[in-house]
Amino acid sequence: MNYEVLPIFSKPVFVTKLVISKDEKDVINDIVTNENYSSSGIGQNNLIGKQISSGGQNKKILEFDNLKFLKEKILSAFNVYKNEIMEFRNIDFNLTSSWITKTEMNQSGNFHAHSNSMFSGIYYHKVTENTSDLSFENYNNSNWLVVPEKYNLYNSRQISVTPKNNDIIIFPSEVYHKIGVNNSEDIRYSIAFNLFPISEIGEGDSKIKMSCEV
Repeated sequence: MNYEVLPIFSKPVFVTKLVISKDEKDVINDIVTNENYSSSGIGQNNLIGKQISSGGQNKKILEFDNLKFLKEKILSAFNVYKNEIMEFRNIDFNLTSSWITKTEMNQSGNFHAHSNSMFSGIYYHKVTENTSDLSFENYNNSNWLVVPEKYNLYNSRQISVTPKNNDIIIFPSEVYHKIGVNNSEDIRYSIAFNLFPISEIGEGDSKIKMSCEV
């Protein structure tokens, strides 16, 4: 039988790798190891104490002068996503927030989405084998529970990505995601960020131009 499958209304998750030199890695490593951390508070009600991953207190970490190179590489990767995947070539975006996440052994996070942004992403500075996956959950599923013989992109409620060092993952901010359990003794460091459109968007009586403070 000839047929076609249309992946309508998809939530595209973009995965690529940044080219980071050893000297650049050393700069990032110095920053992530010297950051002040506190237990993540948003969407963490089901986790207590040392089970919770930590977030850096600086929420504009990519605005540091010595991380300008990383910000430029992240925005370059995002431009591929917005231009070639989303076809938003005429829309400019700004980073609104960026912070370091630290996940120690046996720590994880809860499913959450990011508010007040259109796209979000994560750069993986330091991950090793058995450190946490990034899991995505479909909270728009119907109340029907039908278990397939084999899970795929069309029938899965949850999909996980295993990141590697220097990977960057970009996705729509409304997609629920979480840090899986870190089963390694190695600390998992990543840098998360949010993006907001600053060009005029919409059409007709829905046109609007927004700005954001950086």
